[in-house]
Amino acid sequence: MELTKELFVIPNKENYILYAPLRGSILEVNAPFIKVLQDLQKGIIKCEDKFLNRLVDTGIVVKEGGKNKSLSCEHKNPLKSTSVTLIPTRDCNLSCLYCYSSAGEYKECMGLDLAKASIDFIIENAVKAGSESINVGFHGGGEPFMNFDLVKEIVKYSKERANLNNLKSKFAGVSNGILGDKKLEWITQNLDSLNISFDGSKDVQNIQRPMKGGYPSFEKVLSTVKKLEESKFSYGIRTTITNYSGGILLALKDCSLRSQLFVCGQKARRP
Repeated sequence: MELTKELFVIPNKENYILYAPLRGSILEVNAPFIKVLQDLQKGIIKCEDKFLNRLVDTGIVVKEGGKNKSLSCEHKNPLKSTSVTLIPTRDCNLSCLYCYSSAGEYKECMGLDLAKASIDFIIENAVKAGSESINVGFHGGGEPFMNFDLVKEIVKYSKERANLNNLKSKFAGVSNGILGDKKLEWITQNLDSLNISFDGSKDVQNIQRPMKGGYPSFEKVLSTVKKLEESKFSYGIRTTITNYSGGILLALKDCSLRSQLFVCGQKARRP
C-alpha cells in the first residue's frame, strides 16, 4: 500500500481534510487517522484490512505495485486545457493576518523545467483543438514576482512557442502591490492584466497586510495602483473583508473607476 500522489492534508479545527484533487476525493479525518497514514507512508503498515481497503476505494491509497490511476494517462476525459496558472514561489514580502500560505514561511520556487512543460502542454492542446490562443496566469502561493526571473523567462518562452504554432498568447498576474519601478514597467509592457490585493484605508491595509517586520505597506501599494492608473494598464483590485475591517474601504480617491473590485471574506485575528 502507498499514498496516492498529490494528497493534501488541510487542518480543519480538531480534524483534517484529506484532498486528492486528481482522484476527486475529499475526506474529513481525525488526528489518529493522520498518524496511520504517516505510518503507511513509512512502510510500517504492510497488511490489508477493511480500513485500508476503503481508502483504496476512495483513491487515497493505492495498492503497492498497482497503477496510481490519478496519474494515469488512460483517462476517460483527458485534460485538454489551453490555459494554465503557475505559482512561481511561496515566498512573500508581506505578513498578512489571514494568509493561506503561511506568510512566506516556505520559500520554495517553481522550477523552470516544470513551468516550461506546462506551457508545452497547453500549446499542444491548443494546436490539437484548433484554438487561436493560450492563456498564462501567475498566482500565489506567495508574491509571484519575487521569482521575477522565472516569470520573465516563461513569458518569453510562451511567446516564442506560441508564435511558432501561430497562436496568440495572453498573460495575467496577481500581486500584493509591493513592486519596484523596473518590475512594474516590465509588467505593463508584457502582461495583459494584473490584480492587486489591497484592503483599503491606511489603517486597515497596514494592520491586515503589513510588510515583513510589521512595517506599513499602504503607501507602497497605493503608489503602485496610481502608476498602473497613469499608464492606463488593465488592472483590478481584490479586497479581503475580515471581521476586523468590517466593510469595503477603498483608498483610491485619486483613481478612476476603471478598475474592477473583487471581494473575499475571511476571518482575521486582531493584532
